[in-house]
Amino acid sequence: MPSTNPRQKRSGEEHAREQGQAYVEFIVVFPLLVILFLFIAAQAWWWWNQTSAAIAIHDGTAAAAHHGGSLTAGYEEVRRALTEPLGGTVQDYAGTYQIQDLEGMRATEGYIQNSRVIALPYIGAELFAVEASSFQRKEQFYGGPPGYFE
Repeated sequence: MPSTNPRQKRSGEEHAREQGQAYVEFIVVFPLLVILFLFIAAQAWWWWNQTSAAIAIHDGTAAAAHHGGSLTAGYEEVRRALTEPLGGTVQDYAGTYQIQDLEGMRATEGYIQNSRVIALPYIGAELFAVEASSFQRKEQFYGGPPGYFE
């Protein structure tokens, strides 16, 4: 014998409405979560590039300073240090770094600047800028301030 209790009928309708509400909440929240995850991934990618570039220019400048000011050794070290973590995207850094010999200060200095605009899904065009610099004293130097060497 079927029940004619109005409470049972109402609870079934409420259950159906709650299922519809869950679908609507999912449809509203899911795109926001996807955008959030894309933003986090883009920030992580930028951070990885920034850290890799900073390490590469530091290592290259140190290599130039520790090999008697050999800029060739410094450039080779920068290329090696960029290729390992960045892989195929390393060509984006070609020509964006420079190491110079500061003879009067018995030091080497290097910097890297890579700026470009990238298109991110759902976010649009964003400036992707990576900048780092390094200053290294050459080996066998007088540790005093610049301009006051022995």
